[in-house]
Amino acid sequence: MPDSAMSGPCTPTARPVKKSPLPAAQIAAVPGLAQGAFSAIQVIHSGPVTTDLVTVLARQHNVLVTVSLQAQASGHGFGPVSVGAVHDSAVDVARAVAVTAAKQAAVKA
Repeated sequence: MPDSAMSGPCTPTARPVKKSPLPAAQIAAVPGLAQGAFSAIQVIHSGPVTTDLVTVLARQHNVLVTVSLQAQASGHGFGPVSVGAVHDSAVDVARAVAVTAAKQAAVKA
């Protein structure tokens, strides 16, 4: 992915394709993670259950790190888990993977 594709201004929402069961996502930059890092938060309603889906994308040189976590925000079962806790956890995992990728030796062809 070219630099311009990930470093441009973030739009307030991203719309999934038509007839997708997923709702629009709230997009935000994640400063200090990696070049062009951003997160997308989607709130999915399915009957009485609400689930938060958080995806974090970060590029570390030629490595694209994608982390997706979801947690139940309301309804029966496990939870509730705040969207802030899910977001922070996804960013922490993405940071750990990006740091590990940066430490790895380059693969020579």
